[in-house]
Amino acid sequence: MKKFLLFGTMLLIAASLFSCGSKKTEDAATSVATDTTTVASSTEERPQQTPDNDYYTPSFPDVGLYIDYVANNSLAGTVEGGGTHRVDSKPAGTVKAIPNLGYRFAGWSDGVKDPVRSGDTTDESKQIVAMFEYDTLELPILHITTETGSDVRSKAEYIGATLSLFNADADYCLDELQMQIRGRGNKTWEYEKKSYKMKLSEKQSLLGLGEGKAKKWVLLANVCDQSLLRNYLALQFAGAMPYGVWSPDCTSVEVYLNGEYRGVYLLCEEIDVNNNKVAIPEDLTGAGSEDIGFLVEISGNPKDPSFECNERDYQIHNDLSTNEAEARRQQRYIEDYIRSCWTAVRDGDEAKIAQLIDIDSMVNAYLVEEVLKNLDCGYDSFYLYREPGGKLTFGPLWDFDNALGNADEGTENYYDLYVAYNERYQSNPWLYTAMEQEWFRDRVVKMWNETADVRSMLSATVLSAGKAGYNSYCRNFEKWDLFGRQWNRETEQITSLKTYTEHYQFLAEWIDQRLAWLDEYYHDETFIPDWDSTPINPENPEPEWPDWGGGNWGDKEEPEIPEVAPPITEGIGNDAAQSLSGEHTALFVDPSSASSTINGNFGEEIYYLFDNDVRSKYCCSVGRSGGWWGQQQQSGTVEITFTLDAATVLSGYSLTTANDTSEYPDRNPESWVLYAQTDDGRWVEIDASSSADLGMGAYDYTAYGKLIENDVASDSYKLVITHVGILQLSELTLYTK
Repeated sequence: MKKFLLFGTMLLIAASLFSCGSKKTEDAATSVATDTTTVASSTEERPQQTPDNDYYTPSFPDVGLYIDYVANNSLAGTVEGGGTHRVDSKPAGTVKAIPNLGYRFAGWSDGVKDPVRSGDTTDESKQIVAMFEYDTLELPILHITTETGSDVRSKAEYIGATLSLFNADADYCLDELQMQIRGRGNKTWEYEKKSYKMKLSEKQSLLGLGEGKAKKWVLLANVCDQSLLRNYLALQFAGAMPYGVWSPDCTSVEVYLNGEYRGVYLLCEEIDVNNNKVAIPEDLTGAGSEDIGFLVEISGNPKDPSFECNERDYQIHNDLSTNEAEARRQQRYIEDYIRSCWTAVRDGDEAKIAQLIDIDSMVNAYLVEEVLKNLDCGYDSFYLYREPGGKLTFGPLWDFDNALGNADEGTENYYDLYVAYNERYQSNPWLYTAMEQEWFRDRVVKMWNETADVRSMLSATVLSAGKAGYNSYCRNFEKWDLFGRQWNRETEQITSLKTYTEHYQFLAEWIDQRLAWLDEYYHDETFIPDWDSTPINPENPEPEWPDWGGGNWGDKEEPEIPEVAPPITEGIGNDAAQSLSGEHTALFVDPSSASSTINGNFGEEIYYLFDNDVRSKYCCSVGRSGGWWGQQQQSGTVEITFTLDAATVLSGYSLTTANDTSEYPDRNPESWVLYAQTDDGRWVEIDASSSADLGMGAYDYTAYGKLIENDVASDSYKLVITHVGILQLSELTLYTK
């Protein structure tokens, strides 16, 4: 069983950027301090030179005296006013040693400690070096230098790079390992602080992480988690569960890219087919076999090869045969096995399920996801695998930044079951369906009781990590101004936290409250026999959060969500909508005919704008620049096209707000233009309007109409919406006289 990697107190070390220990730096400083080389030259002007690696050897002219002021590494600091000073006729001018973020000035190579110096003279030309070293080093330091010298700009194409990595105790050193790097993430790629995927030239166990060596590693930026510890805690928890499967090992590191400080990242093993990870054969292209084993993921953004089952998309992550016909048979085998497993879970027969599925791994997955209240446990990054000839196994578990009280839709509260119910499109059909069975709930309670020691370590792990890496984590937020804003799904409880201390202590307290509530609920005598698959909402006292210097945690009012959406006749928002619904005829738009340049979130696609059900909606992100939330924004457009059964002259239309517009009124569309297509293929504008024109307000399930003067008969229409941010509508309804 993997043990929790509790952070310990780190040591202060002095290290240059391109060395892995302090001894090399000390030796180099001594050498430079005593070096007074004079180089013969026929010119008085010294050629322009730039320090390379740790130091460089200056070439002084043989006429005059010079002092050369440089930094021990330009990536660690700079010398303001530095360079070569001629001192045979007058003393040197003023120079100042300025450390970069994460470094400190340790002194000049000739023993002077003041970072500002002036009036130096010398009897022979020499070099004086400003010595910079890491500030108190709490986390390992990881340096990436790209072959282009520029930033990583693509999440599709790798570029060459080198990696250097060392820890605080100087007992681990990896110098300039060749690798490739690219960006990673979907919406998170839009953030300024980006995540990366690395592919090493040779397998390594970086910092001793994992059960063995691997080539693929990831660096998670964790922009949406200001504790910087949710993914770390979740992966350690998953790996420590005795009935779990392999879980990616990880640790926090401070990252420098081409010398620029990039903040704290979580260095993780990549989920991958590897004998030390997902233990199925790495080479799965073998001929003549359909049962090659597989690794699949429930994904909201699947790439081929992929397939659909139980209303979820699955991406296949292992290689298939290079022979196309054989690859199709292999994929069909994978699809059929997943569907057979799903049929067994849906039917609820324990014996049949046990023949196909590792039930312990399924119970383990449920408990980890439930404890952490992971918003996306059934939408994305949920993995399953099967060894050749084996059973379907649930795991590895992954992606928990929208968990542990850090997201809305009920996941912010420490109370209530969440994963156990089918409440929203992110819900996991495998887990909520299994929880309907009494025998499965009985297994949940047994595993819960057996893992008390593991659970007891969670909050202590958070507090230990937050305290031990405090200075490093604070440096991250000096670099990235993230506090107090909503970047993804953070609640008011989270955005009210203004310091790093508040963030990590809030996380520790939330997990304590969560565990206490679950322990009581799982041991209630009604849980196993009388559980009726109905989401619970017991009377819970508001949590009494400790006073940690700020943050009114627990005072967020929960919105009342109706069990059934009110009839649209009760949601008339303006006179035009009243007139249209009473005097005009609503037209049917086939939802399958609709398309959009932005299809929408999973379960909130363009289809649902025309399905005549206000309880569903079309929701997507439009036009944000420089970050999904809170950073510089600019308007964008989304084009929605749809058809009618026959050419028709429209007399008007209505737009209906969605389920939570009262909480997010800025999700109403800003402005739009409605076009009709003529017989010769031209798009003709028949109306232009805006949310302000229609008086659209902060009301749920409410229709706002527009009467239009129009004489164009068409069966093809296009609505072009201009907006910035999250856009949502539950219905677009067309009318004719």
